[in-house]
Amino acid sequence: MGNITDFLVANPNLPFLIAGCVVVGLFILESVLMTIGHSTMLTHGDVDFSLDLDGNGIPDYLEHGGLHFGDVLNPGHIPATMFLVVFCGAFSLLGYTGQWIYLGATGGLAPMLLSLPITLVPTLAVSRWTSVGMAKIMPQDETNAIALESLAGDAGILTAGPVSGLNDFGMARFTDKYGTDHHLMVGGATNDVIESGSNVVLVGPHPDKAIAFIVRKI
Repeated sequence: MGNITDFLVANPNLPFLIAGCVVVGLFILESVLMTIGHSTMLTHGDVDFSLDLDGNGIPDYLEHGGLHFGDVLNPGHIPATMFLVVFCGAFSLLGYTGQWIYLGATGGLAPMLLSLPITLVPTLAVSRWTSVGMAKIMPQDETNAIALESLAGDAGILTAGPVSGLNDFGMARFTDKYGTDHHLMVGGATNDVIESGSNVVLVGPHPDKAIAFIVRKI
């Protein structure tokens, strides 16, 4: 390895170089935006990943053990841009550090297929811990008011039912990320009967009733 530049741009280190460039690019973007009074790092679009791969209106994490990937990866719910900086920064730093140690021990660089998974595991751990720490010190919203539509994909309980179909209404309770309960008028997304006390997921606003929502049974 001739010099530090050769080390940084070596082919096995390409993923770590790209991750570092992402961090630099985001800081440049943030600097430009801040000159005009905007910021991407203080907006609350946190990492969520409520995937619905089978398209049935129920997030997959609710159907497979209740494990929400966004809560596991970003438990502090820091903004997505900030999380991306943390993740890419940790990935780049840990990757280059590991390759430097490997180079000193063997005289060569670890192949990409080996270095990537080895680096990814501690990167996920560092990102998670950093998410929690940053959430404690970053500015918080002055209000815990939310748009009810943002509860779409959340699990709740049908408290007054049964309901069957869009125009058969009951009440369901959902708890937002601030711990506040919301009691919503709901109809069923299908004609299947949903009994009172059933666990449901909020699919979205009712297509005809402005004050109502539709749910599916989990």
